[in-house]
This record gives sequence, structure tokens and C-alpha cells, in this order.
Amino acid sequence: MEYQMRHFRLVFGEVIEFEIIDAPFECQEPPVEEMKRFLPNRDAHFKSWLKFYGWGTEEEKKTKVPNCVYGLEEATQYIIDVLKGPKGPFDGVLGFSQGGIIFRHFYNITQKIDRETYLVPGSQRQVFEMPKFFMTVASPVFTNMKILYKN
Repeated sequence: MEYQMRHFRLVFGEVIEFEIIDAPFECQEPPVEEMKRFLPNRDAHFKSWLKFYGWGTEEEKKTKVPNCVYGLEEATQYIIDVLKGPKGPFDGVLGFSQGGIIFRHFYNITQKIDRETYLVPGSQRQVFEMPKFFMTVASPVFTNMKILYKN
């Protein structure tokens, strides 16, 4: 996305500060040859916001379910760490593809599904500041894939 947004950042760079946040997991499959030009070096891998069934060892696959993605707990904590970190808080989030999908899940988990987990003890204030707006681009909903949270 950083490459795809280069012109947008050039036009709006004087009025918007952009922080590119990489996903926490490294994709196990090497990128196709045509995509390697977007990586910092030829041996690098793309990043992912989730872990996929096929990435595990044979032993790990025995405890996993095909057609499910994993790592939502780690991705949620990773996003919280970024929001609380030295570059945060953020006014908004622009999520592209998997980044948009994961932020929708992050919002639902921290604001609806499991809100109490992310509150300051004894308070109704969250341990992080939610960005004021969120935009998503090319972030479809996959009805045939399940995302497991705390399972």
C-alpha cells in the first residue's frame, strides 16, 4: 500500500502526516516475481495481519481448523500497541485490503464483542485512544472463511 499511495502522499503530504504500519506476521509463501519490486530487498516477504492454516507445522495443523485464519488476538494487541505508542494517537486510519478487514474486526472486538477486556481497570476509559475516523479501500468481506477469536 505504501507504494500504491505514493502520489496521494505527495499531494497531501503537507497537510496530512502519514504513518505506514506494517502487519505483524511475515507471509510464509514467497511473493511472485512481479511483486518483488515492491519489497525492500529481493529476499523479503510480504506481511500479513493474520496467520493462515497452511503456515503451521504438521504438528500445529493438528490443533487448527482448515478454512480458518488465526492470530486475531496478537493482531489486536499489536494495533493497540501502535495506537498507544510514540506515534499515536492517530486521527484516522486508512485500511487497504487485509488492513481494512482487520481494522473492522479490531473495532468490533474492542468496542462491542470484548470491550471490557480493553478498559482501564475500574474505569470506563479504554487503554488506548480509538482513531476518530476509519476509511477502507478494497477490503471485502469473505463469507466462506471464519476468523477465530479467543478459541
